[in-house]
Amino acid sequence: MLVFSEQNVIKDPPFSLFHYALNPGGILFLGTSQGIGEFDDLFSVVDRKVKVYQRRELVHRRPRARLGRLLVTRPEHHGAGSESTPPSVRDAALVNRPGDIHYLHGRTGMYLEPSPGETGINNILKMSRKGLRPELAMALHKAVGSKEKVFLRGLRVKTNEHFTRVNLTVGPVPSGQPAMHEPTHYLVMFEEVSEPAPPPAGSSTFTAGIGTVFVDFQLRILRFNPAVCEIINLLRSDVGRPVGHLAFNLVGYDSLVADARAVLDTLVSKEIVVQSTGGKWYAMRIQPYRTLDHAIEGAVITFFDITERVLSREALRRLAIVVHDAHDAISVHDLEGRILAWNPGAERTYGWSENEALTMNVRDRVPLELREEALTRAYQLSRAEVFAPYPTKVVTKGGAVLNVLRTATALINEAGNVYAIATTERADK
Repeated sequence: MLVFSEQNVIKDPPFSLFHYALNPGGILFLGTSQGIGEFDDLFSVVDRKVKVYQRRELVHRRPRARLGRLLVTRPEHHGAGSESTPPSVRDAALVNRPGDIHYLHGRTGMYLEPSPGETGINNILKMSRKGLRPELAMALHKAVGSKEKVFLRGLRVKTNEHFTRVNLTVGPVPSGQPAMHEPTHYLVMFEEVSEPAPPPAGSSTFTAGIGTVFVDFQLRILRFNPAVCEIINLLRSDVGRPVGHLAFNLVGYDSLVADARAVLDTLVSKEIVVQSTGGKWYAMRIQPYRTLDHAIEGAVITFFDITERVLSREALRRLAIVVHDAHDAISVHDLEGRILAWNPGAERTYGWSENEALTMNVRDRVPLELREEALTRAYQLSRAEVFAPYPTKVVTKGGAVLNVLRTATALINEAGNVYAIATTERADK
């Protein structure tokens, strides 16, 4: 039987026909200037020098390298998680699990170069230029293990005499086999990007007043805002430098690199309270930085100023030590009325334990007919007005109403702001 079929010798060389025509174990002879190229899954080498090959017997033929077709026949939409190639990708390679190259698309010489030694199967890891190899090896390993796309942003790849910023994407290629089959081929995509620079103050990337710095997977500075320069000695020229090479104005904390690496390895955020050499306190948060398509691009480190909160707690701690043994009922509440401190004298006088009182609001202890007056006094105290001791009424846990003589004092922080009210009450005989 003679079969005629249309054949595109550029996109689909005729080796599949040779394989089909040969008997099992059949021998293929080629000219001295020819080779089987990427079709080593169809033929094994008998004698490479004289170009003699033997037909392979395969249970499943793996999908052949047709990267050009993948780039052309992608669907119209490609949201997050799509397995199609992004439309902006011009340079890419199709590889197997070990990284052997089966097809190159576009101008990949910017990222890959032939490795010295004998030629044969080209491995993408061996051909990777300086700055690309370790990250590509990690990305391919993760893609094989997770069967999902891996994104790395802002890699610094050496091209000729300078470095180029490159975004790298590695993901499995659909094989058309049932889902239980492991992917055999992976698409490696390269995208040249412009050098990142710190956005101007007020950029929507940052929140005003919150020190923020973005780092890539190698913990190199991507961008930062002016607010963080008070904590980290950063200049615009530091973009691209490892964060571990910079000087930090922090007291007793030197594990930022280790903590940031742990966050990127586990994708679990971390928060630590740190103090600057200037005496300010910050809640430092390290979180994975996700792009709009949910790809992990690196980490974002933010510093929230909690100086007032820390100083308030310290003042309350000192106050608690002073008042713990006082006979009078002493309590502290914030400007919203939440009880923050409750001494044993208050427990004896009103019946609520400290644990119970710390879940209450001061209005729970004010008779209904006096709540408007209490609200007025609270407003005046919040403005740091001073009152002489005055008589009032307070409700106890048992529901009784006690006549007391109250002294109320506004607590003021170093910035001159009222942050809490302390009251001392004694039963009025």
